[in-house]
Amino acid sequence: MVRLLLLTAAIGLGAHCAGSEPLTVSITGAPHTRGQLVISLFDHPGIWLIAPIETRQVPVAATGPTSAHFDVPAGQYGLAVFHDANADGRLNTGMLSRPVEAVGFSNAASALFGPPDFAKSRFTVTPGGARIDIALTKP
Repeated sequence: MVRLLLLTAAIGLGAHCAGSEPLTVSITGAPHTRGQLVISLFDHPGIWLIAPIETRQVPVAATGPTSAHFDVPAGQYGLAVFHDANADGRLNTGMLSRPVEAVGFSNAASALFGPPDFAKSRFTVTPGGARIDIALTKP
């Protein structure tokens, strides 16, 4: 019975990975190495900045860019990243709900007057994958 369950799980995992493309995210601009980077991936404007389909929390690289990897089906996505400097798991804000931690979005979408919409952050993962560079900016 256990073998059957393991075989079923392995077949299901293989089916999930089939058709997945590598997405590599490279992040620069963290003001220091304390805390972590929180990288959230979205695939639809209706869930943008509300309900990511995947999130990675990765330590800030001591030198050079910090990288994160996702395996996703080909399609359109948006990424939002913030430097969780105090490692509390949330984007800290100050007056007028403006972020006090460094933030960045795919497509270098500007967050000057509030978060960008999904259309400005959208990018395409094609068969063969994609590489996205995100530069964090401190508000």
